[in-house]
Amino acid sequence: MLEVVLVYSPRRADCPTCGPHAEQVPWAEGKSPLTKSYAWFLARWAKRLPWNRVAGIFGCGWHQVWEAVRQAVDWGVEHRDLSGVTALGVDDVCFGAKAKFQTLVYQLCSTKTRLLFVAEGRKEKALSGILKEQGDDGCANVTHVCSDMWRAYLKSVAKPLPNATHILDRFHIEAKFNEAVDKVRRAEARELAGKGLAVLKNLRYAFLKRPENLTDGGSATGCRRSSTSAASRPSGPITGKSRSACSGNTSAPTRPPSSFDAGAAARTGADSGRSKPSSRRCGGMRS
Repeated sequence: MLEVVLVYSPRRADCPTCGPHAEQVPWAEGKSPLTKSYAWFLARWAKRLPWNRVAGIFGCGWHQVWEAVRQAVDWGVEHRDLSGVTALGVDDVCFGAKAKFQTLVYQLCSTKTRLLFVAEGRKEKALSGILKEQGDDGCANVTHVCSDMWRAYLKSVAKPLPNATHILDRFHIEAKFNEAVDKVRRAEARELAGKGLAVLKNLRYAFLKRPENLTDGGSATGCRRSSTSAASRPSGPITGKSRSACSGNTSAPTRPPSSFDAGAAARTGADSGRSKPSSRRCGGMRS
């Protein structure tokens, strides 16, 4: 890389009313020591690599890379067009060692997601301040808003965007449903364990997986039917092979075996990091 250095002394003018002024040169922004072309060059590389690596590769300081990125961001904000924004996405990002948060607002109605605003923190005033800056005309064009279930965001959107449809993102909705399913599974597992049955043990991920992702013998529906049928029997250990126990076959065995085969629980428990079923005895059975 050929390094080119321009040495120029800007002319100064002392105004009696507003003070001294320096000459504005066409190849730089204000008093920045970087030319406009070099600043855009560093800003493009700063999108691909860490800033300290960009500074080391091109022989400049980290603060010069930061200055180049600042100039690029200022230019983008100045030439930003918000006329066609009708759908917004709101999210937060955590950064730093002390878990600081920033509120991000995206445009979702274009072919490519575009970052529009960034605010410090994730409290109600962070998002409310962004929406207030747009005024009534800018908020009137917004018809859809997508965010998570963070209470501060729900309150911030309700007031300035009363006519917009608020959509909750699918990730958090699925997470809440999975929590509810697992809560019911744990309650039923405790109830069956009190009766000497441990069929629902190590089946957490079998209930949460999609049906097409279940392995042989890992069907949560079949195991639940088997456990319900076994719970209705008067007494006796759970019997049968793991394949039949997970296939929904609830008929009584023709001969009483001596132990319970927990192969299905072992295979399903491998998802949670266990390679073998637990050897702890519960209610006289090997779970």
